[in-house]
Amino acid sequence: MTPVPISGRVFSTDTRTFTFGARVPPTNVPEVGALIRTRPFESSAGQITVVGVVYRVKSEGDSSTRQLSVAGAELADAEVEWQRSRQVPIEVTALRLGYYTERPDDVVYGYAPLPPLPLEVVSLCDDEETRALTKSPHFLRSILDARDLTDLSSLIHATIAKAARVHPRPDEFKRQCGRELARRLSDDPARLEDLLLRVLA
Repeated sequence: MTPVPISGRVFSTDTRTFTFGARVPPTNVPEVGALIRTRPFESSAGQITVVGVVYRVKSEGDSSTRQLSVAGAELADAEVEWQRSRQVPIEVTALRLGYYTERPDDVVYGYAPLPPLPLEVVSLCDDEETRALTKSPHFLRSILDARDLTDLSSLIHATIAKAARVHPRPDEFKRQCGRELARRLSDDPARLEDLLLRVLA
């Protein structure tokens, strides 16, 4: 399996998230809810691959973009298209879902023995990896543990929607996720109802 490369590296980590910078074409910007993985690196558990889900993407224009943004009505469409065709710098923050030592099928959900180190390479998970990492609805546990994140419900919905596209029976996958949410959010009926309406729509 060959992950889709992103030309970026980790520059900040904490106990729950990691952030990496990249310069990519606009068509390759990772979307919220996409699964990502690091290159395998050494830890107390041996070689591990940390996996996460994108929950924030930040993009800022350079000096050229800033100049064009105030050009007004005289800015030609061709100039806009040229600007958008360039590789753009982005900052992506991911919530850690867990890790595996050999295969994505063996993923351990929860905190990894060691966060990804600065300058570690990050890749988007391909369809096969995404299916393996979400074969059990337990992947939602790591996301639900971060209940203080802003707009957590939208992140959960985006992650389930993107993962469902690569499963052979997407509706059944969504129903399994719905049952897991019902178990985990029994103490928060308002959020549960909102999520189930989104996920099962």
